[in-house]
This record gives sequence, structure tokens and C-alpha cells, in this order.
Amino acid sequence: MLTPTDTVPLTGPLDPAVLPRAAQPLTVTVDEEARARLDRGRRLFHALRHGPGGTDRRIYGADTGFGALVGYAGRTDDADQCDNTLAHLGAGQG
Repeated sequence: MLTPTDTVPLTGPLDPAVLPRAAQPLTVTVDEEARARLDRGRRLFHALRHGPGGTDRRIYGADTGFGALVGYAGRTDDADQCDNTLAHLGAGQG
């Protein structure tokens, strides 16, 4: 069992044994390989969302609502939209 002072490395899939400890603040580390994967994902998402010529493309959940709310615009600020997504998932809907 992890203690409050243990650090969890995020270098691969998360071990289910960490989940009970993750209910409280937890220190994590991310290695360079994981950071590189995140950066590639961010660049891909940006390229998909802001296509050639700077035209914005709608991406389900990134700038739209979910499920029956898909016709509604998402939050203007990306960080707010991420919070909205997490709240939606935490509510057990979708």
C-alpha cells in the first residue's frame, strides 16, 4: 500500500493498487518519453482542430456537448471544457 509520501511514476499503465491512494493528493512523476507522447498528442489534436488555412473543425466533446447535448457549443476556454468533460464523466452519464 502506498503511503502519503510515496511518488507514483506515470511511465505506463496505472497500477490498480494506486487507485485507493489516489483518492488523496498524490505526487506523480512523468518521464521524458511520456511527456513526448503527450506533446505528440497535443500537436495532433491542434492540427485536427485547427485545420489547413486556420479553419476550425468541430470535434465531438472538445468543442461540443455530449450525447443529446452534442448540438450545443462546448466551453470557450479549453481548460473549462476539460473541467466540463471531467464533471460529465464523474456524473456517470454518457
